Amino acid sequence: GGLVCNVIQEERPCNTHACDRDCTLGPWTAWSPCSNACGTGTQESSREVLLPIRGRGVCPTRNSRERVEHRKCNAQPCEADSTCASQQDLVIIVDASGTSDDKAFGV
Repeated sequence: GGLVCNVIQEERPCNTHACDRDCTLGPWTAWSPCSNACGTGTQESSREVLLPIRGRGVCPTRNSRERVEHRKCNAQPCEADSTCASQQDLVIIVDASGTSDDKAFGV
């Protein structure tokens, strides 16, 4: 039984929506330490890309206002006898290769 079909194949469009997606940015970071202890320095806050673009989506460049902000800090004038109050990095390198002994360091 049944009726004869005169169509062998059927087609219809699907998933016709755009696949483009703009990037998704993360939250603003905390402000960086001030670049100067006095005499006006700058601080920076930025946003990283959490989800990248797809297709022809768009994303602000790394240095754009949507991804990085700067502000002035420590605008007070420097005094002649002021001491450094900004954070300092300390790097300690240890040679664990065994090629040096106490004589190499004059101990």
